Amino acid sequence: MAKTTDINQTRFLAMSCLLQQGKNIDMTSTFIAIITIFCCCCSLFLQLPLVAIIGLLGMISVLLWLIQKYYAMRIAIDMELFSYFALHYQSADERANELDDFLNNLGLKKRSNQNWLQRQQGTLNLLKKQVIFFIGQVMLFFMIFASQFLNL
Repeated sequence: MAKTTDINQTRFLAMSCLLQQGKNIDMTSTFIAIITIFCCCCSLFLQLPLVAIIGLLGMISVLLWLIQKYYAMRIAIDMELFSYFALHYQSADERANELDDFLNNLGLKKRSNQNWLQRQQGTLNLLKKQVIFFIGQVMLFFMIFASQFLNL
């Protein structure tokens, strides 16, 4: 494990602020999911010709939203942890080891000796995956929305 001299309070705070964007993505994604469900219900009610395709796209979009939601929850946990480490950066290595032991005892994480750069990269990878699923959801939303207007 890298020593805390490799990482300081500013880096913890910056990481926490960056991860805050995952919350914004999640709220936007939830809003889009609600509108998508509404559009799919409208196409069913109006008996549009492409109702089966719209329904399929809607189900895929909701699935992408659920996957995005999973990543949002994991990112929210990491955001809180990085905020905590920013307050306790002098003992961050010790606290991280305690956290790893706790997660290992629960069976949620295998014990590993990650340095802070690896921990940050892992968390950023979660954020990237969340963004990818969000973009997929947005693309499907526009396809559903466009197909409804083409059929009206």
